[in-house]
Amino acid sequence: MKEKAKRIFQGAFLLLICCFMGIMSMEVKAAEAGQSGEAEITEINQIMTATEAVEAKETPNESAAVTIMYEKDASVFVTGETSDGWYRVSYQDITGYILKEKLTPQSYGEEIDQEFMQMEEESMMIVEEVERYRAEAKRSKIWGTVIIVLIIGIFATGLISTRKNEKEDQEETTKKEKEKKDVNVIDLDNENN
Repeated sequence: MKEKAKRIFQGAFLLLICCFMGIMSMEVKAAEAGQSGEAEITEINQIMTATEAVEAKETPNESAAVTIMYEKDASVFVTGETSDGWYRVSYQDITGYILKEKLTPQSYGEEIDQEFMQMEEESMMIVEEVERYRAEAKRSKIWGTVIIVLIIGIFATGLISTRKNEKEDQEETTKKEKEKKDVNVIDLDNENN
């Protein structure tokens, strides 16, 4: 899937570069073609695919010298179409001619739409995953805070309870000592009688 998207974007980039170069050289080539008596060329800017390994000729003639070679399924930038069955192609400022039957138009419309839809779905899944992660992190922080508050509460309750028990023990000890003194005073009274 990523490889297919990469090929599509490479083709689009090649198209942009070739369009720029093609526009720059079209006027000069059209003027030269008109002066040399060549077949009339209809200007087009399109990426096509080679149906087989193909050689681009210097002129639209089978016996002309080869200027560019393309492998089967290679992307070819077509800058024009002659009236006698040839496509004018361009690659890195080199122009050549290929017979029409050796190239087929590339269709990116549906493929690009499908790729973008797929990428959008993947993006939505990533966004949902991030949102879920954030929600989980938020819940974790809340539960962490609750646990800390509970621990502090338990600790505070333990301290308060210990203090209370110590105070009660101290009061009880004081009470027992007081009772003991009272008992000793009573015993002394009994002895005197």
